[in-house]
Amino acid sequence: MHHYFRYYGLPTTIHYSRFPMSVDGDFVFMQRFTPPQPKEEILLLHGFMEHVGMLAPFIRSLTEQGNSVSAVDFQGHGLSGGERHRVDNFREYGETLGKALEKLREADIHPRVIIGHSTGAGVAAHYILSERNLQWRKLILVAPLARSRGWQPAKLGYYAANMFVEEIPRRYHHNSSDPTYVEKQRSDPLQSGHIPLAWVRAMFEWEKRFRKLAPHSMDVDIIQGQMTKQ
Repeated sequence: MHHYFRYYGLPTTIHYSRFPMSVDGDFVFMQRFTPPQPKEEILLLHGFMEHVGMLAPFIRSLTEQGNSVSAVDFQGHGLSGGERHRVDNFREYGETLGKALEKLREADIHPRVIIGHSTGAGVAAHYILSERNLQWRKLILVAPLARSRGWQPAKLGYYAANMFVEEIPRRYHHNSSDPTYVEKQRSDPLQSGHIPLAWVRAMFEWEKRFRKLAPHSMDVDIIQGQMTKQ
């Protein structure tokens, strides 16, 4: 853990706690970073092929502002177990989110602000639309996964590729204006250079279910970048 903290630059001068869990037989790892007398309890959910370590700059910023941050690695990501970056159904992510909230409740920790990025944002939005009666104060969705860029061509490509292979090479984009982040993402030892087609299939099936859910009155902020991907 010492090397992990140093490599990713996670905060080390505040209280730290770990919450190991088991979700459908997979080891899932959640961490909490707590400054003295925290102003807000925040739960942070990462995107596909990302993990808590890569969110270290954001975690440092939130804790420096006096907020307590809990962050979970979804199964197949980061320090969690499971086949790398694969799920057969996005309900598995929802189960992980539910288990994380339950684990925090057992420790009398009650996040009222949920921040999700990309897939994590989609999972959080789907969870609140499905569960309905959660006591969250605000949901912040950063570049939420609803439909990925090039949705229809991606579906055609998936059906063609699925006949011959089980995974496809990952294409890296300049998805940040921070060159240090982009370089670390490409050399990150906890990420992978291939995308399982099972995950892509699960995403398409999940999107169909998502569109059938009723709206919710929760206060939601959506943050979406406007720079063109290279």
